[in-house]
Amino acid sequence: MKRTGIIDIGSNSMRLSIIQEFAGGGYSVLDEQKSSPRLAGEINPSGDLSARGISELILHLEEFLSLSRAYEVDRLLAIGTAALRMANNRERICAEVQQALGLRIDIISGEQEALLGFTAVLHTLPITDALLVDIGGGSTEVTLVRGGQLLASRSFPFGAVTVSKWRSPGHAAALTEWLTAVRALLAESPLITDSGTMEIIGIGGTIRNIGQVYQAQHNYPLGQTHNFLMTSAQVQETVGFLADMPLARRRKTEGLSKDRADLIVPGGAIVLALLQLTKSPSLRISGRGVRDGLFFSSREADAVAAGDDILEASIGSLLSHFGVTKVHAEHVSKLAQTLFEA
Repeated sequence: MKRTGIIDIGSNSMRLSIIQEFAGGGYSVLDEQKSSPRLAGEINPSGDLSARGISELILHLEEFLSLSRAYEVDRLLAIGTAALRMANNRERICAEVQQALGLRIDIISGEQEALLGFTAVLHTLPITDALLVDIGGGSTEVTLVRGGQLLASRSFPFGAVTVSKWRSPGHAAALTEWLTAVRALLAESPLITDSGTMEIIGIGGTIRNIGQVYQAQHNYPLGQTHNFLMTSAQVQETVGFLADMPLARRRKTEGLSKDRADLIVPGGAIVLALLQLTKSPSLRISGRGVRDGLFFSSREADAVAAGDDILEASIGSLLSHFGVTKVHAEHVSKLAQTLFEA
């Protein structure tokens, strides 16, 4: 069984997924780790990532490499997104990491990031027509999907961290100001204004945290956000609830990561702006994102077409994880159906 480590170096946080592949084609996520070096805040006025930022990056990568060695991964893939894309000294950063750790970082474009997000959703959610939105710290990727095919995508140079630095009066008034500013920028894109009313599928920590806060407020019984559906009104209610409270209280809100307490409202403004501009009635949350997309796209002979049975593939992976054969599972299913009908 092959094990793959995937590292995603973002503007706000860094994440590691360790994924195990089974001989029969299934897979299982063995472990996931997160750290928050906030590299976007270490970009100095000259446009370079500071020496401190590089040092922090190497320190956190060392921790990820140590965990990867403990899991005896067969391959390790690392990508950098908005923060490293915007750094003028990105080549030097990659060279220093390579020299210090022997790790190669591939800095991907906004379009590549959008494609990886689409790949993750295609493999894990039924999708026909939708607008995919991936809100990161320093960028927001929007992808138009029709008939299960990627038609167009655009990377906007602002995310939760970027918007949080825009001048704002604080508390609930900040949400209104950020929302107005983001709407104006997004409205310039025909990709959004001409897409029509369709479902929005959200990717990234900001959107997952909005879902988790809503679930905690309404005593949702399941501990997952993947494929969780929220109405536009519910998103507005949740973001407004968070915007109305001071930061200290927000840090204690159930469902919200403490390291995202100061970013959830500016990130929420991006979500709300998209919902308003597209007049979408709902937001569906994807718990899988760029790292998963990189894993799927790096597998040999791995192709998923629109209309494939995502549920059946997911169950197949679950059976492989617990060492249960498909024949045995089908036999048990038939016995259960017989008992039910009797």
